[in-house]
Amino acid sequence: MTAVLLTLRRRDDPEPPDWRDAALCAQRDPDLWFPPEHSRAARAKAVCRACPARPSCLLYAFEHPSENGVWGGFSERARLHAGRKWRAGVSVEAIIAADNARFRARTERDRVKSRERKARAKKARARSAARAALADEEEVAS
Repeated sequence: MTAVLLTLRRRDDPEPPDWRDAALCAQRDPDLWFPPEHSRAARAKAVCRACPARPSCLLYAFEHPSENGVWGGFSERARLHAGRKWRAGVSVEAIIAADNARFRARTERDRVKSRERKARAKKARARSAARAALADEEEVAS
């Protein structure tokens, strides 16, 4: 836990903010929040989505910009875009709500695509089995 707090602290912060005590990232490997690959960022974002400190963490990230890592469930690029909205007056809660809605929509879209792929595969297997049965009947008939 200490390693994570030290990783998240900035040199100019005399004391960590209270939100860090409730942050789920304090219970995880710090490298998870600074992934070398985009694919690992998804794991960090999943933890952030369930974190009670997410709004405070994202606000901290906006107020103390960092180019690296996942903060408040946002990668570097997404945080830049969200930061523009925040500076334009959009609340952190609204930014998080929109991000959650996009995530749910993307997840549902992926579920639908998966069901459609499974249905296509099932139909293809049925057609293949029907062709094989027809070929067997023709072989027996000749």
